[in-house]
Amino acid sequence: MSTPPQTMDCQTCQSLLFEYLEYMLPGEDLVHIELHVAQCPVCGPLFAREIAATKFLLRNLGKLTGRLQLDPATRAEVLAAIKPYPWWRNPWMRPVLILAAMLLAVITALWLLLW
Repeated sequence: MSTPPQTMDCQTCQSLLFEYLEYMLPGEDLVHIELHVAQCPVCGPLFAREIAATKFLLRNLGKLTGRLQLDPATRAEVLAAIKPYPWWRNPWMRPVLILAAMLLAVITALWLLLW
């Protein structure tokens, strides 16, 4: 991420809104944004609304989503789709098994040649 200029403009400030809300900005950026928001008639209310909405959602997320449920058929379909593979059938395991087979073949060939 690029460091905001010393004089923060609205476009730069608003582009960093979500990083600000997620506490992902370094201290210097945070200071520039907070100074701009405190003085700007556009960004001040915008940031205040977003902060209030974020706090509301964080406080009430459980209440708002607590009773949501998937349709039983959809739930069964999702669970079937994420059903775990046996370890030897996982796609990432194929190259490992091929490498192990090749290594075993080389070791066997060397053993046969040397004995």
